[in-house]
Amino acid sequence: STGAAMTFDMELVGPEAVKPLSEFVTPFVTYQFDDGRTVERRLGVYVVAQPDAVVTQSTATMRYPCEDILSVARDATLGGIYKINSGANIAEAIADLLELVGITNVRLPRSTKTTGYKRALSGEMPIIEAANSLCDAARWWPLSMALDGAVTTQPSRLLSQSQAVRTITNDDYINAWTHRPTRGAVGNVVIVRRERSDQPTLIARRVNNDADSPISVFNIGREVLYGGAPYDARDAEDQDDVDAIADRLIEEARSYERTVTVTVPPDPDLPGPRRVIDLDLETAGWDARGRYWLREFSLGFTPQDAAMNLVCNRLVRFEHGEDVS
Repeated sequence: STGAAMTFDMELVGPEAVKPLSEFVTPFVTYQFDDGRTVERRLGVYVVAQPDAVVTQSTATMRYPCEDILSVARDATLGGIYKINSGANIAEAIADLLELVGITNVRLPRSTKTTGYKRALSGEMPIIEAANSLCDAARWWPLSMALDGAVTTQPSRLLSQSQAVRTITNDDYINAWTHRPTRGAVGNVVIVRRERSDQPTLIARRVNNDADSPISVFNIGREVLYGGAPYDARDAEDQDDVDAIADRLIEEARSYERTVTVTVPPDPDLPGPRRVIDLDLETAGWDARGRYWLREFSLGFTPQDAAMNLVCNRLVRFEHGEDVS
């Protein structure tokens, strides 16, 4: 999970048990292992959404596609001009925004990072968007829901700086695994700009002149601007922030995203936000080795569908394959 919403589907016989849009549920999954261990995992807090119904002459079964707690902040707007003073602690400002919609179970990094200018946010802005703009200013990932139901985030970091929670090998997966490269735009020049009427313009420019890179200026003889335009770093606080964004983007510009989908037996230690796993998978003519972000996971609540489906990805350099982020 990279800030992406989590969902939970449940079916109820006797739909009077919950009230859509006004109640919350917390699912638990329990694993019993051959060695006698029993492990119970909570999987978050979800808003009960409007159900789909299957009705027979004797029963009514409701299927509720529930959404995680952050959907409350996604659906609510600020309602009027919301001001955040210069010098405000960013973690406290995020907590104040979430409290507007009753979200008080918040776990943010301890930080003295403060805002560098006074912000006047539009009343039409969704509260989650306002909070995530402050996360961006602090160099944190977008907000997500932890499995205990808390709204949380972490300082952004490179994949190479992260500890893997598990290594998956050929002996671990069920049936087949799939590999898919994302075919997107690349470039060899990055320009990052932060423009404000009350402060000087901040600019960072990075150029890929690496002789070993097939898309560098050195090798193709011309500049290709990544994204087709300068990157708007409107939420950057200072030149260090702008430089950090430029450093990250120049690596993205020479890279593509590799996605591997694999199904494994139930593992209660795998799910969670910002998880990292090592893959050591190979078959005739193909392999997937290295460190990956666990971007998505899914699991069922019956023995028949208890296997975990994992979607893992990372950036790799074009025609090289080493880890980038």
